[in-house]
Amino acid sequence: MVVLIIGASGYVGKHLWGLLFEKLEVFGTYLKNPTAYNNNGFSLFLDIRDNKSVDTAFKKIRPDLIYHLAYDSQDLKGSIIDGTENVLQAKRKWCPGSRLIYLSTDAVFDGESGPYKESDIPSPVWPYGAAKRKAEIAVRSAGGTVVRTSLAPMDPRTSVLKSGLETGDFIYSYFSDEIRCPIFVEDLCGVLFELAYADNNEMNILHIAGPEAISRYEFACKLARFLEHDPKRIPRGIKSDSGEIRPIDLSMDISFAKTFFKTKLRSIEEVLDR
Repeated sequence: MVVLIIGASGYVGKHLWGLLFEKLEVFGTYLKNPTAYNNNGFSLFLDIRDNKSVDTAFKKIRPDLIYHLAYDSQDLKGSIIDGTENVLQAKRKWCPGSRLIYLSTDAVFDGESGPYKESDIPSPVWPYGAAKRKAEIAVRSAGGTVVRTSLAPMDPRTSVLKSGLETGDFIYSYFSDEIRCPIFVEDLCGVLFELAYADNNEMNILHIAGPEAISRYEFACKLARFLEHDPKRIPRGIKSDSGEIRPIDLSMDISFAKTFFKTKLRSIEEVLDR
């Protein structure tokens, strides 16, 4: 099986690459952050906003399986909406029988009615969520699989928290009334790997997140204790006082995932105790 990971140099992409390269023939793309991949894999620069470059890459690789993880927070329309359409066009042209797995977000919901099931209708309030929702519709129309997920606990944002705890200089407050379901990146990638061999008929939309709904503030406190810092140092905020338009409760119903996949979706305590 030939696998293409679009966005392999990102946080999730790096971990997925590490899981797949010993088992499959893997190609990974990067935009801003070239990654030193193992010799068992192949890396290439790719800007998915460039239709011609995407077409050339697909013509060369002809993947059996595509993981689309890439986006640029500075260009949501170009990287998420237009970029996804470029990927879908190239897929239809060069590998129409391939499978596409698209990584989306809990931010496609408005945060007013969590926990959200796969059947719930998205209504994003963030520009990021709105762009992802448009890409979701395109992917589903093309027969692809949409995987919605939540925060990954040890992603680069953890280093921001760690720096704040060490220096006392925090970039932002952590809301006590904003709820998410953090997932460990290894668990997310384990499910993504299982999807490579799963029956596509039942896999139109999937919610893959952690089993625990928790506020961003309490989540930060747990990480602080794990990092052996005093959580009382963390600035606590309330969304309603911030003036920001943000979803409140983006918790996700993962009932289907828990029964279908072998990969265990672990709680924060299970991961940190490890």
